[in-house]
Amino acid sequence: MTDPNYYLIKTAQILKENNIDFWLCHGTLLGIVRENRLLPWDGDIDFGIWKDEHTKKKILELFSKESEFIETLVPQETDSLHFSVGNKRVDLNFYSRDNQKAYIRWIALGNSLDKLILFIYRLLEPDMNFIAMIKSKSIINSVAKIIIASFLMLLKLTLSSNLIKQLSNKMKSRINYTGYSYPIELMVFAKIEFAGEILPIPLEPEKCLALTYGEDWETPKEDYVWDKEAKNLLPQNK
Repeated sequence: MTDPNYYLIKTAQILKENNIDFWLCHGTLLGIVRENRLLPWDGDIDFGIWKDEHTKKKILELFSKESEFIETLVPQETDSLHFSVGNKRVDLNFYSRDNQKAYIRWIALGNSLDKLILFIYRLLEPDMNFIAMIKSKSIINSVAKIIIASFLMLLKLTLSSNLIKQLSNKMKSRINYTGYSYPIELMVFAKIEFAGEILPIPLEPEKCLALTYGEDWETPKEDYVWDKEAKNLLPQNK
């Protein structure tokens, strides 16, 4: 069995070798600060990257050269890239920043209609990855996605680009965006040693963790739901 820290260290080394600044965040930061390990119930290994320094396209091209990293599409996480690695998933999260805060935008999916709207919107994007879009753990879901996707691909071939753009904008207007945010003054980083590697984390990780997981962040909770329990969510649609 692969060491659970292997892909954390492998990802960090790839980023370092390509001069990409990053930091550990979310559940990965929580596990290392609280328990000095990756949380066994957390399937994600989380890295933060500044969106104004590196594009998703650049990072995707970089990791596409690594055979161990298989891109996985998570449609609602618009500001992230995901790669399946062994029994874990590496999440590269692209944070924006202004004078007051650092933040990331994702999509809160409340019901099946929200999921359908997002699926249609993503299919209408010009750089849509068809294979990644129709993947599903359920055969029934995959078949349903193929039928919807095939119909939309036919529409894209027959309708004018203006009509496609109008439809895309209509879908986009119904999407609820939210995501984590942190005061910009907390986005100062320090180095720690973990699993034999030097890794950057926020200088005051406890404050970041309290903002996301609450003042009781030191108490383990395996069923945490980010879009309902995080204390630092952006207002939706902002």
